[in-house]
Amino acid sequence: IDHDCVGACGFLIRTPDGTICYTGDYRFHGYHPDRTAAFGEACRGADVLITEGVTVSFGDVDMLSLTAPDPHDRTEADLLEETAAFCAEAPGLVVVNPYNRNVER
Repeated sequence: IDHDCVGACGFLIRTPDGTICYTGDYRFHGYHPDRTAAFGEACRGADVLITEGVTVSFGDVDMLSLTAPDPHDRTEADLLEETAAFCAEAPGLVVVNPYNRNVER
């Protein structure tokens, strides 16, 4: 799966009684959405699906409808472009504190 934590993964467990798919915490807006899509395909037809996830952002999401005001999904590439534009226009020092676990960012 694609995630900002190195080693994040999902599990596909096959038993004589059925198949269980646990997605872990995944994303489609990162640099490797194909990994998440491939895992989803591998889980197709599972008897039980256990999943977790959170919204991309907290400030711009209506928590009741879970819809963002943006007409498109935001990606890591969007974040880089928006951050670069903000920094270019800033009149002074810009301090950024990204999560140290997100090594691709």
